[in-house]
Amino acid sequence: MGELLESLRLGITPGVIVLIYLIIIKVIDTKKESNAVKINKEVTECFRKLNSFLDYITKDILNDAEEKRDYAIKNSFKTFANSIIRHAISVVVINNIDNNKENIIENIHYIVESNYYRLYNLMFLYKICGYIKPEWKTEISEDVVEIIYNDEFSKEEKLYNINNKINIKIDGYISIVMKQCHTYVR
Repeated sequence: MGELLESLRLGITPGVIVLIYLIIIKVIDTKKESNAVKINKEVTECFRKLNSFLDYITKDILNDAEEKRDYAIKNSFKTFANSIIRHAISVVVINNIDNNKENIIENIHYIVESNYYRLYNLMFLYKICGYIKPEWKTEISEDVVEIIYNDEFSKEEKLYNINNKINIKIDGYISIVMKQCHTYVR
């Protein structure tokens, strides 16, 4: 503004020229600010779209990871049950269970424990090993031994009862672990 007053003292023509010059500078500055605001809006919109895209992708990845974890839990427990059932059935079918009682009981405990720790290691990979209980291996071992050495059952009934009892217990364990996973792991 000081330039405009100085030019008006010198005459009208230099004042008008300085006034036009200041108007042009102001218009250019306004256009620059308008472009900067427009660019800021475009950048903000781009980041918003990128954020929503990443949210969409991440949600799918998390859902896939949860599904894979659930599938791994179910399969690990079913593998645990099947290996124990397979061994118990072979004991009932092949062995003379009365003559080899100590050896059979020891083998059952060994099979249950080794499969339990295999299950534990698989659950450790998903950071959910704290959800499986050590007393489960004792329950399974005792149930198998109890059924094998129950004289009231025929061979076929023993096979049927081993399969049912173990699968029912394992399904219960799966439910417990899945419930804890969906409650605490999120």
